Amino acid sequence: MRDVFALAAFVGGFLLGLFQPLVAVAISAGLAVGPTFAGLALVIGIAVFVPSLFGAAMFRTGRSAVVPLALVSGTLVVGVLGGTVMGAVLHVPTRSDPPAIHVPTSGPQSFPVVLDSPGAVSLRLEAVDGYAPAAPTPIEGGLFGHWCYSGLDSTNVARLEAELGTIGDRVLIGTVLLGDAGSRAGHVQLLLRGDGGEPWIAWSGDGTIADRDGTTGRITFAGLVADPPSTAGPATLAGEITWRCSAWQP
Repeated sequence: MRDVFALAAFVGGFLLGLFQPLVAVAISAGLAVGPTFAGLALVIGIAVFVPSLFGAAMFRTGRSAVVPLALVSGTLVVGVLGGTVMGAVLHVPTRSDPPAIHVPTSGPQSFPVVLDSPGAVSLRLEAVDGYAPAAPTPIEGGLFGHWCYSGLDSTNVARLEAELGTIGDRVLIGTVLLGDAGSRAGHVQLLLRGDGGEPWIAWSGDGTIADRDGTTGRITFAGLVADPPSTAGPATLAGEITWRCSAWQP
């Protein structure tokens, strides 16, 4: 009877090892790793075989019960390992292989694109004492420090940034926001930089696009209000800004 149980354990373990991997791996929201039935049989067989074999070798009392237990568990372990090796050699398809994992996505990710290019921006102010236009270094496609930017996913000029000159010894920086193509609305901000510890002064307000043709244009403004009010510059500014942008950079 002992031999029958040992043979049954070997055959069962062999079939489990032949048709199942020892460990299954699944990936979903996390990583899950666990034994299959073949893996459990191997673990249980080893867990029973080792102490029963030790008990049969060390103790004579109860040996007639421990030896069959060691024999059956040992043949189970041999069967599982033998089936696993044979399955790998013969490339037997396993029924508990980790399934193919499909991770759903929302499709290709796209982000808004803003184009830029060198430009040439000039400012004319009305009746501002101490104002001097800038004389920036020419570069390919425009002037150093003068930049044009497109709208989101658009090729229309939407924003201009440039150092436009000085008032006294302080640099005047300009930012122009342009409406959609065909719109005559715009917004102008002129910022007087305080490099020597003086407070910065910003004049801002709406402007009117007088001319606009692709990458060139002109915007006029009147009554740009200083914020905060300061005696270091005019309370309001009026004038016009013209621009020319080069081809968009790749």
